[in-house]
Amino acid sequence: MKKTLTLCTLALAITATGVSAKTLRMGYNHQDDHPTGLAMIKFGELVEKYTDGKYKVKAYPNGQLGDERRMLEQLQMRMLDISKTATTLMTTYAPEYSVLTMPYMFNGPEHFKATLQGEIGEELLMRAEGRNLIGMTFLYDEPRSYYTVKQPVTSPDDLSGQKIRVMNSSDAIEVAQTMGATPTPISWSEVYTALQQGVVDGAEGGPSALTLARHGDVAKYFSNSQHVLYPGMIVIGKHVWEGLNDQEKAEFKQAATEAAEYQMGLFLTLQNDAIVEMQEMGVTITEPEMKDFREKAQPYINKYTQQPELKKLADRIQSTES
Repeated sequence: MKKTLTLCTLALAITATGVSAKTLRMGYNHQDDHPTGLAMIKFGELVEKYTDGKYKVKAYPNGQLGDERRMLEQLQMRMLDISKTATTLMTTYAPEYSVLTMPYMFNGPEHFKATLQGEIGEELLMRAEGRNLIGMTFLYDEPRSYYTVKQPVTSPDDLSGQKIRVMNSSDAIEVAQTMGATPTPISWSEVYTALQQGVVDGAEGGPSALTLARHGDVAKYFSNSQHVLYPGMIVIGKHVWEGLNDQEKAEFKQAATEAAEYQMGLFLTLQNDAIVEMQEMGVTITEPEMKDFREKAQPYINKYTQQPELKKLADRIQSTES
């Protein structure tokens, strides 16, 4: 009798949608109350909605499946179906992504949106197809600025001799070196303690790093240099993408686009709120001379745009009207 009931339940599930729902595994390293975590949840909900329940997405947040580099490898090996990653890691799979990680490539959120939600972005999403990774959309992130424990950074000269925590990425390390800092890659979860114990003199990040992660309890100087913005991406495995029909691909893309817009709105609100909260925490906010930082970054940009196609891409991005 029990077996009969089970078969009847399965039959009803199949009849309700025409086919049994397929569950996709999605991993990301953000908490579910973070703008990016919330966007990934939204993406899963929208996929289920737009495909009329044919696809469901099971989320594994907060690095449950490993760091972003490991999750990309899992996508390639078909052990994972969807992930969020930083473009700094995608440079391993396609050199064009390195242009997106260059200092001062984006002049604010509207320029970011016009570029990466437009024609240029659509072209770049497919650059790693040959490595079994399909980009669904680009995700906004806060522009990174320098924040320090003991003294403000008002010019690149102030970074000399300063140990600055950066992502464990060759691009992030070299940008910090170009700016004059001593880059120190440390896991994000260890940054607060590293600041507190003097392992590093400061870090780079957006305003919310000082509020949500409470780095402002220790680092009392925030220099609004906004020297780099590392876009994120929602990436799907090629094994999943090739199994979708044209309508389903359009539905997945629509879900990704709406999730990205939702995430960007959350981030912009968070940034504004964090600036106010930082001041309440006793953090001193300085507005450095951006011209000095841009000039300091230029050798890095020149070095990595020597290839004509990368120089052309950088020029296209910077000439995009927001």
